[in-house]
Amino acid sequence: MTSQQPSQHRYKLTLAYDGTDFHGWQKQEPPASEHPELVASTPDDIAEGRVAMRTVQHVVERAVRTVVRERVNVKGASRTDSGVHAGGFFPTGEPGGQVAAFTSEPIADKGVGWPIERGTNGLVRALNGVLPRDVLCLKAEAVPLDFDPIGGAVAKEYTYRIVTGPMRPLWDRRFVFHTWYGMELGPMQRAAALITGEHDFAAFAQASHGRKTTVRTVFGCSVEQTNTDGDKHDPPRFEIRVSGSGFLYNMVRIIAGTLMEVGRGKIAPEQIPAILESKDRKQAGPTLPPQGLRLEWIRYREPSA
Repeated sequence: MTSQQPSQHRYKLTLAYDGTDFHGWQKQEPPASEHPELVASTPDDIAEGRVAMRTVQHVVERAVRTVVRERVNVKGASRTDSGVHAGGFFPTGEPGGQVAAFTSEPIADKGVGWPIERGTNGLVRALNGVLPRDVLCLKAEAVPLDFDPIGGAVAKEYTYRIVTGPMRPLWDRRFVFHTWYGMELGPMQRAAALITGEHDFAAFAQASHGRKTTVRTVFGCSVEQTNTDGDKHDPPRFEIRVSGSGFLYNMVRIIAGTLMEVGRGKIAPEQIPAILESKDRKQAGPTLPPQGLRLEWIRYREPSA
């Protein structure tokens, strides 16, 4: 009896994760001599002389390989940094977060791969059964073989959450940035409106961004206080939302830092156009820490008929 010839199926995964204990999304396999403490825990499939840093891509890829019994490669849409989280909701209520994709080549009589007829609900359950507790597969979908999680993205949204005042957060400290200074909402909202649109965001990007152009389009930038009835036991919380076609390295964290400085009265809202025009990173606010940042959703163009 001859083996069935493999046919390819591609799957899109929507993922949520707590980024606190990860070295970002992208796989990193540095020389073992640089990290001798990791040698004992390095999986057998890492190249000799190298070790695996704990990254989201690495643990997701290993989970997929375990489930489908293939040496597949998992490609992610957004290279979130160490400490940055993913997982939110589209305005429609659909789950959002990081998007990744892999291609499977099932061979039925060898029990290899994930055949399309097995369904995606089972794939979600199987992956969540082997993923670590700080990563969750929210959704799996069968997509065309040419689906590209990076090149096919047309919009992304991030949120940045800030807690202010003398009472530092405890239970959600891994997911918010705390500042002792008070902030005023109105000026922040006026400044956010001036960030919206197509601009050269060189002043809002880390110097080593590595991109050919710093022109980006921000579809929306808003600030809301999420606990307007807060008291000393529930200090003021601010949520910054930024959506756009794409972002430069640390761009959202610098936007958040600039809006924080506006809220503190250190930068006037009316200065935003001049900061953009300057293309000078020193004119904008600080790069806020990663823990307050979360990738909410990624939207893709509709497949052609």
